[in-house]
Amino acid sequence: MTGDPITRADAIRRLFTAAAAAAGGQLGSIEPVKLAPGEKLRVAILGCGNRSQAHLASLASVDNIEVAALCDIVPGKMEERAKLVKNGTPRRFTDYQKMLKESDLHAVGVILPNTLHREAVIACLQAGKHVLVEKPLTLSVPDCREVVKAFDRYRRVVQVGTQRRHAASYQALAEKLREGAIGNVLYGWVNTFRADWIKLYPDPAVDSAKNWRMHQAEGGAVIYEMGIHLIDLFNWLIGSEPVEVAAMGGVHNRKLQKRDSWDHTGALVRYANGALLTYGGHLYSSAGSPPDFLYGDAGTLEVPPENGRSARISKSEYWRPFHERGESPKGEQVSLSLPPSGNTTTAQWAYFFESVQGKKPAFPSPHHHLPAIQIAHGALVSAAERRHIRVADLG
Repeated sequence: MTGDPITRADAIRRLFTAAAAAAGGQLGSIEPVKLAPGEKLRVAILGCGNRSQAHLASLASVDNIEVAALCDIVPGKMEERAKLVKNGTPRRFTDYQKMLKESDLHAVGVILPNTLHREAVIACLQAGKHVLVEKPLTLSVPDCREVVKAFDRYRRVVQVGTQRRHAASYQALAEKLREGAIGNVLYGWVNTFRADWIKLYPDPAVDSAKNWRMHQAEGGAVIYEMGIHLIDLFNWLIGSEPVEVAAMGGVHNRKLQKRDSWDHTGALVRYANGALLTYGGHLYSSAGSPPDFLYGDAGTLEVPPENGRSARISKSEYWRPFHERGESPKGEQVSLSLPPSGNTTTAQWAYFFESVQGKKPAFPSPHHHLPAIQIAHGALVSAAERRHIRVADLG
């Protein structure tokens, strides 16, 4: 490790003070939507696959947003999704470039397969539209940097769909960490252990051939598809930039051996402030995921699920003189009450509505999301090439 680890105060300044200053500057740089009294924000949903159902269900409860257009290359999918629209009578398009030219839209929700995010987001920005895009923003660091540049250039909101940042529980937890609830964060332990992806076709061989999530180049494997949520969250909580990644992974489920998308990955991340993060992800769990933890020099935090109403901090003496070894360590349990988060997909759309009007900064923006892409991209390169990866070398 180069240099000395920064202090908790330094981390706090990076995470909150500097971020707040940058966010404040961004408010003035975004070209806001000016809605007339009673006017609704006109949004298109680009991509009518499985994930679009959750977005449309959430938008049905946001009265000030109208679904003005749907776009997908499969007309039948649009017709199915149109049944979920409660606010608006959407026009249908099979060509999103045509939709951007012919529709009077304020914003676009990009709910496409992962490899199409970069091109679609940049096209929407060039057309003057604000964007809420599903995670991951891209599948590589260079592509993510392209979106960052477009975001900075075209002065429109780009909000990435890692919706855990919009959970009221995690926002309260971040504030507690800022106040020093566990001291200096030293280590994070996170996982996404779950069952396999939803099958689009009954025959495993057919599904492996046609389901885009089964292809590494299209889905990015478990670390991109599921791990990106927790990695993004813990980047925020740890409050530092990743500098090095080491990982291993591969395909474990031999019943689906025609797939090339890795169904298990283990990664270790080192941050600039000296903290480490261990991530484990696989798609063959029969028991779900164990809890996630943050370890600090003043306590251990068991991180609750996004709708958790409390978090537990364990504190004990971790150093004792030799002559006290036989005694039980002194410890205590601290319970933190957290506010309810509700539906975080709905929360992210409600935040987006405020953001595009210039009332709140884009969050999480492409800048916020870049470290998660650096970790996921670095992990896959590390596992494939069997070596440590310096984040600076990813582009």
